[in-house]
Amino acid sequence: MTYIYFLYGLSFFTLGISVIFFPKEGSEFRIAKTIVFIALFGIFHGLHEWAEMFGLMRNLAGVAALKPFDFFLLPASFYFLAVFGMKSILRKNAPYWAVHAVPAGLFILWIILTAAAGRHFLMGNVWARYLLGVPGTVLTGCALLRQLPEMKQVNTYVYRNVAIAAGMFFIYGILSGLVVPNSAFFPASVINDAFVMKTTGIPIQIFRTVCAVVISYNIISILNLFARETVERLRSLSLKDELTGLLNRRGFFTLAEHQVKIAKRKKHTMLLLVGDMDNLKRINDTFGHAEGDAAIIETADILRKSFRESDIIGRIGGDEFAILHVESASGNLTASVERLQSNFVLHNEQEKKKFRLSISVGTAMCDAAGLYSINELIKEADDVMYEQKRSKNRAAV
Repeated sequence: MTYIYFLYGLSFFTLGISVIFFPKEGSEFRIAKTIVFIALFGIFHGLHEWAEMFGLMRNLAGVAALKPFDFFLLPASFYFLAVFGMKSILRKNAPYWAVHAVPAGLFILWIILTAAAGRHFLMGNVWARYLLGVPGTVLTGCALLRQLPEMKQVNTYVYRNVAIAAGMFFIYGILSGLVVPNSAFFPASVINDAFVMKTTGIPIQIFRTVCAVVISYNIISILNLFARETVERLRSLSLKDELTGLLNRRGFFTLAEHQVKIAKRKKHTMLLLVGDMDNLKRINDTFGHAEGDAAIIETADILRKSFRESDIIGRIGGDEFAILHVESASGNLTASVERLQSNFVLHNEQEKKKFRLSISVGTAMCDAAGLYSINELIKEADDVMYEQKRSKNRAAV
C-alpha cells in the first residue's frame, strides 16, 4: 500500500505544481483566474496522502510529528476545492465574503464538531470528508461543467478533458467524501473503508488513486488551452504594426494570400487599394517625428472608418498602406476611392492642424478568372498609385 499512497499523493501534488507554475497571465478564460484553487487542493491533498504513507512506516523516525500537520491538510485541501467551486459559480464580480462564506462556514463547523468529539484525529478525518469533501468535489464538478460551452467553441480536446475532469470529481466526491473511516454513527458505520474492502476485495485507496491520476491528467491537459492562447497572442502581436494597430507587412501578406486562395476557389472578385501618404517627409522635417507618427496614426484611423471590418487593412511600409476588398464588384472601385478621399477632406476640416493629410491611391482588380498573386496585385496598384503621386507633384510645381 505504500506505493499506492505514493502514487496517489504524487498525482495530486504534480497537478498542483503544474498549475501553479504554468503561465496563465492575460488569459481571457475565466477558469484561468480560479484554477489556482484546484492547484492548492492538489498540493495539500498530495501532502496529506504522503503523510498517510509515512504513517504506515511505523519504524520511521519522526512519523508521530507528522500527525498534527496531517490533521489540517485534509480539510484545508477540500476547503480550496469549495472556494474554486464558489468562485466559478458566482458572478464574476462577486464580493470576497460571498465567495468564502460557505467554505469558511463549513471549515468552522468542522472545527466545532471535531473539537466536541472524542478521538479527534479519527473524527477530524470523518467530518472533513463529510463537511468539506462532498461539497468541495460537487461544487468543483459543477463549476467545470459550466466551463463546457466556452471550451466547446475553442477546442474539442480541451472540452473533453474538462468534461472528464468534472465527472471524475463527482466520482471522487463519493469515494473520498462519503466513504470514510469506520465510526460509531450512521452513515460512517455502514459506508466506510472496511465496507468497500469487504464488498470488492480492493482497498478504497486504489479507487481513489485511479481517480487522482485521471483528474490530474485531464486538469493538466487543460493547461494546453493557455499555451495555445499564449501562442496565438504572440502570433497576433507578430502580425500587427505597433504604431497603428493595423496589420504589419507580414500580417497583411499572410492574410491576403489566404484570401486570394479562397477567392480563386470560390471564383470571387477582389479589389486591392494601395495608398501612400503625401508629404510625410515634409511633416517630419517641419514639425518633428512625433507629429509624423501622429499623422500615420490618424491616417490609419481614417482607413478603418472608410472600409468594412471584413476588409484586410495593413501598413506595409513607412507611409504605405494596403487594403484588400474581398467579394467586391468592379463598380465598388470608384466608390471606395471616393469615400476614402472624402474622409480625408472631412478629417482635415475637423482637425484644422498646421498640415493637411492626404493620400495617393492605386487600385488593382482581380476577377474570378484571374490568376493574380497578391504580389502581382500590389505591383499593379503601385504603378497606378505612383502615377497619381507624380501627377500631384507636377500640379504642385
